[in-house]
Amino acid sequence: MQHLIQYQSLLLNTRVYLGDYLHALQILKARDVILITDENLKSLYPAFVSKFKHILIPPGEESKSMDMLNHVLNQLFEMKASRDTLILAFGGGVVTDLAAFAAGIFKRGIDFVLMPTSLLGMADAAIGGKSGINFYNAKNQLGLIKQPLFTFIDTQFLRTLPYLQFLNGLAELVKSSLIFPGNSWDFIKTNQESLMKTQPETLQVVLDEAVQNKLQLVELDVSDMGKRQLLNFGHSFGHAVEANEKILHGLAVSKGMIAAMKLSVAAGYLRLNQAKSIASQMEALGLPVSFTFKAEYLIYLEQDKKCSGETMNFVFLKNPGEAFIEKMTLSQLKSLAYDARSISF
Repeated sequence: MQHLIQYQSLLLNTRVYLGDYLHALQILKARDVILITDENLKSLYPAFVSKFKHILIPPGEESKSMDMLNHVLNQLFEMKASRDTLILAFGGGVVTDLAAFAAGIFKRGIDFVLMPTSLLGMADAAIGGKSGINFYNAKNQLGLIKQPLFTFIDTQFLRTLPYLQFLNGLAELVKSSLIFPGNSWDFIKTNQESLMKTQPETLQVVLDEAVQNKLQLVELDVSDMGKRQLLNFGHSFGHAVEANEKILHGLAVSKGMIAAMKLSVAAGYLRLNQAKSIASQMEALGLPVSFTFKAEYLIYLEQDKKCSGETMNFVFLKNPGEAFIEKMTLSQLKSLAYDARSISF
């Protein structure tokens, strides 16, 4: 077995483990477990999934829906789940979001454990306690914040991850390295080749720092009303791109980070040569860096859950490791986007 690394947050009453998933089986063996996963993962890991009573959902973003939430809840009742049942979410961000939301509302809340199998889940979706589904043609409009009993991250699951999905998660690791002080951005630049080859040892270093940084930020702002919104860097326009271009979340966030950097340059917060350097490194990692401000993206901002009336909190970048939140009116943001149209990198 791999060495087990543990992070514990007493404030959040949750733990994150990095290591061999077989350790998780030891921790779970005394519980009544119902596993929730998607059909692809059952075909990839049939022996593991079959160890538990399980509920299957179709793979893909379409499963983050009210219909699928009803399906999961109905299955839990049919399987006679109780307040003592523990939900094990085994999958990417769609599975962990949906399963955690179902666990949070079933019988007013039951214990759940997250075991992400995608880099996006390991880097972001399974850390911090957020869960939810898409609603009214917008991203994550229904959900709650409830911490898992623990999250178990095992990078060996990435061996079966399609490379496009790997890039999907790499975008969130890049986001983390850009908004948090530390050495992650420099480490990513220095170890670009091994990252692109998905070498576990390199991924472990970047994930280690990303997990610690996110837990510490969530501890400061559990309810997502203040500093935690730094995690939304690239997401305001990223969600608009995701909805309009129908591309993977992380790849849309990559484009959204380019948008945020263009706005940061237009506002005078970020030097143009610094923005070009970051964009060049992102492109070298295989991430999409093309972004054009479109009218439909600006309209979509009005549905953003960070929007309150005519204002929204937007995350700007000064330097790698130095991001900040500024409250802006939608008119100000649209005007800034107009100014940023001619900026290219």
